[in-house]
Amino acid sequence: MDYKHSCVIDAQNLYKTFVLLLIVENEEHQQEEQIQYYTLQEGEQLLDTAPPAMRPYAGAVGFVSPKWDTSTSAWVEAATEEEIADWEA
Repeated sequence: MDYKHSCVIDAQNLYKTFVLLLIVENEEHQQEEQIQYYTLQEGEQLLDTAPPAMRPYAGAVGFVSPKWDTSTSAWVEAATEEEIADWEA
Protein backbone atom coordinates (compact mmCIF):
# COMPACT_ATOMS: atom_id res chain seq x y z
CA MET A 1 0.00 0.00 0.00
CA ASP A 2 1.19 3.45 -0.88
CA TYR A 3 0.09 6.78 0.52
CA LYS A 4 0.23 10.39 -0.61
CA HIS A 5 -1.22 13.74 0.47
CA SER A 6 -3.40 16.19 -1.45
CA CYS A 7 -5.01 19.55 -0.81
CA VAL A 8 -8.78 19.98 -0.80
CA ILE A 9 -10.19 23.11 -2.41
CA ASP A 10 -13.81 24.24 -2.63
CA ALA A 11 -15.79 25.38 -5.68
CA GLN A 12 -14.21 28.87 -5.43
CA ASN A 13 -10.70 27.30 -5.31
CA LEU A 14 -10.26 28.28 -1.64
CA TYR A 15 -8.05 25.97 0.42
CA LYS A 16 -9.99 23.76 2.85
CA THR A 17 -7.61 21.13 4.26
CA PHE A 18 -4.80 18.66 3.59
CA VAL A 19 -5.79 14.98 3.35
CA LEU A 20 -4.16 11.57 3.29
CA LEU A 21 -4.84 9.34 0.29
CA LEU A 22 -4.42 5.57 0.26
CA ILE A 23 -3.40 4.28 -3.17
CA VAL A 24 -4.85 0.82 -3.88
CA GLU A 25 -5.15 -1.39 -6.93
CA ASN A 26 -8.72 -2.13 -8.06
CA GLU A 27 -10.05 -5.25 -9.82
CA GLU A 28 -8.98 -3.87 -13.22
CA HIS A 29 -5.40 -3.53 -11.87
CA GLN A 30 -5.60 0.26 -12.01
CA GLN A 31 -4.47 2.49 -9.18
CA GLU A 32 -7.24 4.17 -7.24
CA GLU A 33 -6.97 6.87 -4.57
CA GLN A 34 -9.09 6.55 -1.44
CA ILE A 35 -9.39 9.59 0.84
CA GLN A 36 -8.73 8.72 4.46
CA TYR A 37 -10.56 10.36 7.41
CA TYR A 38 -12.33 13.00 5.27
CA THR A 39 -15.37 13.13 3.00
CA LEU A 40 -15.38 15.55 0.08
CA GLN A 41 -18.33 17.93 0.26
CA GLU A 42 -20.28 19.08 -2.80
CA GLY A 43 -18.07 21.27 -5.00
CA GLU A 44 -14.81 20.23 -3.31
CA GLN A 45 -11.99 18.62 -5.24
CA LEU A 46 -8.50 17.27 -4.70
CA LEU A 47 -5.46 19.24 -5.80
CA ASP A 48 -2.11 17.46 -6.10
CA THR A 49 0.19 20.17 -4.77
CA ALA A 50 1.91 21.23 -1.56
CA PRO A 51 -0.33 22.97 0.96
CA PRO A 52 -0.12 26.76 1.21
CA ALA A 53 1.94 28.42 3.92
CA MET A 54 -0.67 29.53 6.45
CA ARG A 55 -0.10 32.60 8.62
CA PRO A 56 0.17 31.15 12.16
CA TYR A 57 0.06 34.47 14.07
CA ALA A 58 -0.13 38.23 13.51
CA GLY A 59 2.91 39.57 11.70
CA ALA A 60 3.99 36.17 10.37
CA VAL A 61 4.48 35.26 6.73
CA GLY A 62 1.80 33.20 5.01
CA PHE A 63 -1.76 33.29 3.78
CA VAL A 64 -4.85 34.18 5.77
CA SER A 65 -7.21 32.81 3.11
CA PRO A 66 -5.28 30.90 0.40
CA LYS A 67 -6.83 30.40 -3.02
CA TRP A 68 -5.54 28.28 -5.91
CA ASP A 69 -4.94 30.35 -9.05
CA THR A 70 -5.42 27.98 -11.98
CA SER A 71 -3.78 30.35 -14.47
CA THR A 72 -0.48 30.48 -12.55
CA SER A 73 -0.76 27.13 -10.73
CA ALA A 74 0.11 28.81 -7.45
CA TRP A 75 -1.49 29.81 -4.15
CA VAL A 76 -2.58 33.45 -3.89
CA GLU A 77 -4.13 35.50 -1.08
CA ALA A 78 -7.92 35.65 -1.35
CA ALA A 79 -8.43 37.82 1.74
CA THR A 80 -8.83 41.55 1.26
CA GLU A 81 -6.57 44.03 3.04
CA GLU A 82 -9.43 44.71 5.46
CA GLU A 83 -9.92 41.00 6.19
CA ILE A 84 -6.18 40.60 6.78
CA ALA A 85 -6.16 43.61 9.13
CA ASP A 86 -9.13 42.13 11.04
CA TRP A 87 -7.34 38.78 11.27
CA GLU A 88 -4.15 40.48 12.48
CA ALA A 89 -6.11 42.27 15.21
